Amino acid sequence: MGPHAPAFLRARALEERVLEASLKRGAKLVARNIEIAGVEVDLIIEKNRELHLIEIKSLQSLDYLERRVTPSQRERLRRALRALLEQGHQARAHLALVLPDRIKILADFFV
Repeated sequence: MGPHAPAFLRARALEERVLEASLKRGAKLVARNIEIAGVEVDLIIEKNRELHLIEIKSLQSLDYLERRVTPSQRERLRRALRALLEQGHQARAHLALVLPDRIKILADFFV
């Protein structure tokens, strides 16, 4: 998908790549683009009875990570994670970086 495709189509393609990789590792899709505590979460998957909230970002290199995830974005994902934990779920929050040649998961990035 080229750089001129509408943003929602590019975002959906990124989600598909991350979801496909997660499913290959034995995860199950719970929800996508769902609002939790006023926060939109890109993907929620379940693996080993644990929910995994996944925020997805595309990067050309890891050099620009701090520009792509702002402190306010981190706090919003923490708020969604806290809401699930308060409901009694076992949950974690991760950042999935979609690079040109691979997907890199930064586990527990929002803790």
